[in-house]
Amino acid sequence: MSQELEPQTVVGASEPPEAYADYLHRVRLLLQRYVVVLELAAAASPPTGATSRTDDSRADAAWRALFGRALPADRAQTVEALDEQLRQSGSALTSRQWTEESARFEHLRAEFGLSTLECDALWLLIAPHLAPAFMWLYRALSGNPEQTWVETSFLQHVLDPFGHQVLELHQAFSPSGPMVSCALIHVREHGLNTVFEPALSTLRYLVGARPDPADLMAVVALHRCDVNHTDDSRAFPEVVYTRLKAAFSSSRRLLLIGGDNADPLALGLEVCRDQGMGLVEVSVAELVEHGDVGAIRDALREARLCRAGLCLDGVEQLARPSVPPSFVRRIVALLGQTRLPQFYRAVTDLPPSLRLALTRELGAVEIRLTLPSPAERYALWSLHLPTLMDGDKAEEAAQALRGYPLGRQKIVDAVHLARLESRRRSWRRSGVRLSDLETACHDLLSSDLGQLATRVKVNATWDDVVLPPTTRRVIDDLVRYARHQHTVLDDYGYGKGLGHGSGITALFWGPPGTGKTLVSGLLAREMGLGLYQIDLSSVVSKYIGETEDHLARLFDEASQSGMALLFDEADSLFAKRTEVKNSVDRYANLEVNFLLQKIEHHDGLVILTTNFRKSIDEAFMRRLRFKAEFMLPGPAERQLLWRTMIPREAPTANDLPFEALAEVYELTGAEIRSVVLRAAFSAVEADVPLSLQHLDDAARVEYQENGRLLSTTAQAWLASRRARG
Repeated sequence: MSQELEPQTVVGASEPPEAYADYLHRVRLLLQRYVVVLELAAAASPPTGATSRTDDSRADAAWRALFGRALPADRAQTVEALDEQLRQSGSALTSRQWTEESARFEHLRAEFGLSTLECDALWLLIAPHLAPAFMWLYRALSGNPEQTWVETSFLQHVLDPFGHQVLELHQAFSPSGPMVSCALIHVREHGLNTVFEPALSTLRYLVGARPDPADLMAVVALHRCDVNHTDDSRAFPEVVYTRLKAAFSSSRRLLLIGGDNADPLALGLEVCRDQGMGLVEVSVAELVEHGDVGAIRDALREARLCRAGLCLDGVEQLARPSVPPSFVRRIVALLGQTRLPQFYRAVTDLPPSLRLALTRELGAVEIRLTLPSPAERYALWSLHLPTLMDGDKAEEAAQALRGYPLGRQKIVDAVHLARLESRRRSWRRSGVRLSDLETACHDLLSSDLGQLATRVKVNATWDDVVLPPTTRRVIDDLVRYARHQHTVLDDYGYGKGLGHGSGITALFWGPPGTGKTLVSGLLAREMGLGLYQIDLSSVVSKYIGETEDHLARLFDEASQSGMALLFDEADSLFAKRTEVKNSVDRYANLEVNFLLQKIEHHDGLVILTTNFRKSIDEAFMRRLRFKAEFMLPGPAERQLLWRTMIPREAPTANDLPFEALAEVYELTGAEIRSVVLRAAFSAVEADVPLSLQHLDDAARVEYQENGRLLSTTAQAWLASRRARG
């Protein structure tokens, strides 16, 4: 990233920092020797007829070079005296008491392993930007009053006027030398000449100015070390710290695989903070887009200058087909030049070639980061919520919020968003409600999933669920499997013989309103997961391959974030495969095959609901662990539903005939809830307790809205009631 710098672009004052006076004095000695050796100073006795004493001295120098004459004795003595002063200057610099400013350059010299020759070269380039008088001097020596750069030949003549260090000079300014390879200086072409200039960040560092991420391509942020930072919510499981210790005892490089909710950046910051370091965050997507490895050089230089680690976010982008293998090799080579802590973060698994490049060639230790467990999320919420609400409410909220698949940092973000939501609702109230926290969690998760899924919120409990015994047995088996899955499959070894994934997959079928979605939400909450209903209209696309892309994104997000997926009306997506008669059939079958693979290897909770079981492809049926039919409730179930739907604290007339209501009205659970709510509003409007008449009227309206006719039993029931008055 070359950028031409004008004098005084970094230092606002006309005088350079006093701490750098000795370095600039050394630059003056080098320039004095340059002038003496090349006889640019006026001759004591210029030839007759000379129009310019300087022109004559240049002519004398040219004749001396042409005939191989030695430097005149007086000038040789002057050069020897200057060389001696340079040696004394070098000794003085190494034994001096360092100030804050001069210590910065010493850190730079030691960190990048610069030789004395390379330090002199760097100061020749830096001097015009710290003290403008040097740029005027360079212009005078070159004869170009507009010059703002330093040419190669000028540097070579100043540093090595007798050609004794040609090889060292070549190495110092070569692409593999530390000044160029570490981006302390930039090389560019100016006409037919190669010119050098110091990197803006190098100058900023020397004068103590803060680095600016805007000057660094692909650098997202520069996180500073906060030694006073204490946040127990950022603690990671002990197994992660064990792997970290192993990594830092070997390569200090980590390959972190996991989504944002697994907090890879938080882990990198915590590791660097423990080392007293900051962190430079780099976007690999931007790096690939620009195709410039110079951005990595700049980021590495910044990290080394600032004593920070490096985090490459999104390294899976390096595996894109459009990225040349040579580009990846150059990136890996640059990363291998330093032992700074490095974190390579990938959202998904990497291709073998890239994975080997990071783990074998760079020695990175691979760590898979997972979402905090429901118990860990409960502990994190319990840590933050007491500052927002009273103890009992905080406990209740922590239990309710543990089902949201959020990581450590996003839980902290949700707390801040809830405060903002509370203030937006009412400036007079400072209390945060559970609804504020749920809104914040929903907003954070919605930003990840876009329009592909919607959070399913369930406020009921298992006590509100009324199921036939056969259906209840399947649900109990499913809950039992979820509770003891890891013990049975992993600890006891029963999972070795499984031919597919260890996830929980279920099919619920039955008429609408029989509780399929309600039970799905309760199951997800039981497992500490957030349930997300897939919007099939957004997932299914008429364009070839786009449906698979959407589904792959959903399953990847579910794996990383701990979400439960609900495919409602699944028969539209999981339908039977057909005989291939045209290209449409072929690609439709490919979508079904893709879904089979995803469900087979998914380790989370996936629930399919449908009204028509027979339309589901049999291949899916074989891969589903649990299958439950949600039948229309019978009289016994309806009686229990009527009793459950009416709260005990609600004012009601005495002795409501729940048994008769169950016999008369053949309603589903959802329809009974609708009837009860409609009747309750009518009772409140009349300011009377809920009565049988309210329920009868609401039931008749429900039948009419659904286009159904009252049964003979119901008509007889109503007629007898009217006859009794």
